[in-house]
Amino acid sequence: MTTVFGIKHPKVEATVLIADRQVTSLNPQTGIPNGKFLGRKLWVSDDKNYCFGHSGVMDEKTGEFVQELSSGKFNVERIVKKGYFNELRKLNIKRMGTKLPDLQKLSSIILATRFNNTPKLYTCFPLGRVEKRVWTCVGSGSGDKKVSEYIQALQVYSEAKDYLGDSSNPETEDLIRVGLEAVRRSQSQDLYSHGLDMMVCTPDEIRDHYKDLGDNFGKTLRNIQRQYKSHKTK
Repeated sequence: MTTVFGIKHPKVEATVLIADRQVTSLNPQTGIPNGKFLGRKLWVSDDKNYCFGHSGVMDEKTGEFVQELSSGKFNVERIVKKGYFNELRKLNIKRMGTKLPDLQKLSSIILATRFNNTPKLYTCFPLGRVEKRVWTCVGSGSGDKKVSEYIQALQVYSEAKDYLGDSSNPETEDLIRVGLEAVRRSQSQDLYSHGLDMMVCTPDEIRDHYKDLGDNFGKTLRNIQRQYKSHKTK
């Protein structure tokens, strides 16, 4: 299960991207999954003006697309202004095949930018449309549903605090907490979905927190599993 989540509060000059790290690889000849491993679903551009998360099939074509998007081959500033990502549309149209569209093979992108020193958040849909968002989530399985439930609960809680006169202005650290909690909630439904990845886009820079988060759950699980390995008899 893949979950990529982005949040940008109107009162906070930062955008936060969070993703899990579980990746399922596909055999290029058969299309059958080879297995699961930990990888990245968030990348930052070479010029450090934007970062993005990907949800969908991770194959050779996707790898090429991610490299081109990271290197600046696509004019991202123009893409968000026009609200249309033609290169992403072309990638997905080719994947649809000639019979029936397989929605599981389509790629979606969440994009955080800092053009003109102003952090913004966008959803890039599989067929090219690009929309500005306050928060957004893409993924497979029930991950996006669980995130939506979490955000809705937070909204109810926030409205109650406003009504009681106990509200306060959010800060960047609040966005980070919300993002991590949202993705961790989606992971709770899938034993094999673990590891976290995060990037924070501010007016001045994009910070990559991949190494800070690590994969403590995966290490803990492996340590426990080792205790139950069968012993060879002499």
